[in-house]
Amino acid sequence: MKKKSILLDIFNVALSNFIVILSGVAIGFLVPKIMEVEEYGFYKTFTLYISYAGFFELGVVEGIYLLIAGKQKEELDKEKMRLVFRILMIIEIIIASIFLFVAFAFLDTTYRIIFASLGINIIFVNIIQYFQFVSQAVQKFKEYSIINITKSVLTILLVGLLYILFLTNTLTEVRFYYIIALTVGVNLLVSILYMILYREYNFGHAASFRRNKRFVKKLFAYGIPLLISNLVCSLLLTIDRQFVNVLYSTEEYGIYAFAYNMIALITTATSAISAVIFPMMVKSKYEDIETEYPYLSSIVLMFVYGCLFAYFPLYLIVQYFLPKYFDSLVFFRIIFPALVAQSVISIVMQNHFKKLNKNMIYFYCSLFILILSFIANVVAYLIFKTRESISIASVIVSFLWYFIMEFYFVKKYKVKWIKNGLFLILMAGLFYGITFIPNIFISGAVYLAAFIIMSFIFYHKNINTFLHSYFKKNKNEEKENDQIEATKSVE
Repeated sequence: MKKKSILLDIFNVALSNFIVILSGVAIGFLVPKIMEVEEYGFYKTFTLYISYAGFFELGVVEGIYLLIAGKQKEELDKEKMRLVFRILMIIEIIIASIFLFVAFAFLDTTYRIIFASLGINIIFVNIIQYFQFVSQAVQKFKEYSIINITKSVLTILLVGLLYILFLTNTLTEVRFYYIIALTVGVNLLVSILYMILYREYNFGHAASFRRNKRFVKKLFAYGIPLLISNLVCSLLLTIDRQFVNVLYSTEEYGIYAFAYNMIALITTATSAISAVIFPMMVKSKYEDIETEYPYLSSIVLMFVYGCLFAYFPLYLIVQYFLPKYFDSLVFFRIIFPALVAQSVISIVMQNHFKKLNKNMIYFYCSLFILILSFIANVVAYLIFKTRESISIASVIVSFLWYFIMEFYFVKKYKVKWIKNGLFLILMAGLFYGITFIPNIFISGAVYLAAFIIMSFIFYHKNINTFLHSYFKKNKNEEKENDQIEATKSVE
């Protein structure tokens, strides 16, 4: 794997994600602004459970991702891809029908709308996820970015319209309108755009199911273990929210969930790294893992700890724009550093387990951590009975999860870990310590300075490599443009 290449690809995808981050800001701050805290709690209950919608594709998405990762788009077997898409659609329609039946047969108005919306969104969410994985697998990052930007623009327009209607007192029960509009106006349209973009791989003559039973079995054999691992991982990342959602009032859950709403802004940015890494890793050699693994971990650590600077401007935004959610900053501060450990696990460690075909090891480790997390959250609640204690328990488990996974790679592949491990712990300690400074402007400046100094102490070689390659690329592009202009002037 070329270090210069991956740094530039990550940087370019991150730049294209800027509009996606703006969309996250709209969702993160305008949506809670137009809802009461209790109403926002109901809406976040919907988003909590929609986060599990991706697991109702039953391994099809993960399977095709692993089977085609590293190939070019033109190398894909169109008839087999059409077969896979039809299998996916059949599964989604059946599951969505079950959700709709339960919603209209057994639930009252409020939960009927939420449950029915979940059922419909299962179809759209998994279509979008399918094509996102295909785009990443065949390294069509431009297509991936364009669709992401389109989705974000639609979301911004939707939220902006609802905000205007809210200001003019036109709407009541905003959560229902937003959920319905999000389903039809955003997810449906993005699904259609993806199907049009990849129409040659969806529509037309498909491969015979009977003649390709072995291929279909391989699809599920690859996909289901990874799906289960992802489910366990997702439960790990949301288990504290599940506890708060069940044990506390809707309003208290709304305050707690808002903290994760702000964290979602950062996970949007880190998706730029995740989208680039795995397809490139597939092409690298197995013996490169000793140097590749710690290098990629260092990139993620620096990137996410840099993103933690967002705590300080977000603090001010909440303080002055959304004062009714000010209490959520307590949870935001506690949880935020755990995102760094979780990002390394999901972006670097999990992708290496995929590459090495060690998905079951990842699954067993994650399952152990899930059980540990459940116990830790129960103990925290029984002893302290506070949401803060549940947050702290989750952070501790996240760091344990990181080091347990790291130990596997150290023991099995002799990777170097001390530098990254020290950086992870020291920067977390600095963040917690610095955020105790009462003046938010001083604490923000101190954290930024500390991050820059620590990054150069630990990773000056990586930083120099990136800066050199980036400026060299720009210089080459300027030369090419000058040559083109010179040629035109001669003609």
